[in-house]
Amino acid sequence: MVLAKSHRVYSIDLIGYGYSDKPNPRDFFDKPFYTFETWASQLNDFCKDVVKDQAFFICNSIGGLVGLQAAVMEPEICRGMILLNISLRMLHIKKQPWYGRPLIRSFQNLLRNTAAGKLFYKMVATSESVRNILCQCYNDTSQVTEELVEKILQPGLETGAADVFLEFICYSGGPLPEELLPQVKVSFFKLDQIHNMPISSQ
Repeated sequence: MVLAKSHRVYSIDLIGYGYSDKPNPRDFFDKPFYTFETWASQLNDFCKDVVKDQAFFICNSIGGLVGLQAAVMEPEICRGMILLNISLRMLHIKKQPWYGRPLIRSFQNLLRNTAAGKLFYKMVATSESVRNILCQCYNDTSQVTEELVEKILQPGLETGAADVFLEFICYSGGPLPEELLPQVKVSFFKLDQIHNMPISSQ
């Protein structure tokens, strides 16, 4: 809101999230659809079709991977980037010990292909779960209001949201931030998750 007083600001719901369309991932057969490449293409296309100019990307959590991937794919679009609490993708297959990888694959197949996945989603798509997660992210937990909790929860109750969620948590491939960062040619600024203090910049 502060930036919008002096700049053009857009807040984008990536496909599958928020109030955007939520195509069923099974409609794409064996080809993954909800990937960082898909979302990066969406971000770059939005800049070309709507913004019609270069843009600064302000990205949070997994959005940080999207911003980095977008800047790598089409570097002429991104003028600079701020990364807030970027996801380190600790469940990525490359970060798991070799002996644990088959177990992870089996668990992912269980979630994606059986009723256990939908049951798991029902357990996490609640006000209490959202509140607990937000309280881990916010240094000042008084900012975790009922209004905020509901605004984050409601899109997750839309038709198709469960399928998108399960597809994404089973997405243990794709890029890692430490792989993308060296490829980014623009200036970026990273903020840590605890006190929102800068930890590095380029």
